[in-house]
Amino acid sequence: MKKIFVIATALAIAAPVAANAAVPTYNYLDLGYSKSSAAGLSGGAGYGFGGSYDFYSNWFAAADYGHNSFNGGFQTGGFFTQDYTLTIGGHLPITESVDFVGRVSYADDHWKQGPSTNLFPGFTVSTSDTQSGYDLGFGIRAMVLDQLELNVFVDHDDAGLLSHDHTTAETLGSVGAIYNFNDQFGLGLSYVRSNQQSASNWMLTGRWYFQGLSD
Repeated sequence: MKKIFVIATALAIAAPVAANAAVPTYNYLDLGYSKSSAAGLSGGAGYGFGGSYDFYSNWFAAADYGHNSFNGGFQTGGFFTQDYTLTIGGHLPITESVDFVGRVSYADDHWKQGPSTNLFPGFTVSTSDTQSGYDLGFGIRAMVLDQLELNVFVDHDDAGLLSHDHTTAETLGSVGAIYNFNDQFGLGLSYVRSNQQSASNWMLTGRWYFQGLSD
């Protein structure tokens, strides 16, 4: 987690260098492929999609959904997760091309284990649990070049969005980069780490800007 704060500090220090770059935009749709891991869970793979819409001058609304499947054992079956967030956020410019971002979200995480059909013939066992709560986050989005965005965020949630642990709150640190091929399309890579259950996630994301980039 300390590395996340180091990167955030470095972005803030580098902000004046990006003063003539493009402006971060909040009007986009995302579709991504993810690889995840957590304590006791392996082989996690899935997908996510979402979007953001800018309104007024410094506010945005966003929604995100993720689904992952993990390997299961002989008796436990697979482990499947679904989570989503509904977000309201604000952004304040540090420079023309660097924004400080704050956000608050309604968060929901659902997991299901099984069913296992290997215990007894014709007998299946499955368990599931759902946790709803909040997510609070802040971070920096920086257009360090006209085509390249770097971002870093710290979030705190009580829904188990990454660890899928519904017994305790978690803190998440994330870093990411988006390379924009033109005003409409970009490709990004991000990494998220939780302080619970050694949980982490890599996400490869395609982004479509439905109002185009601005500079």
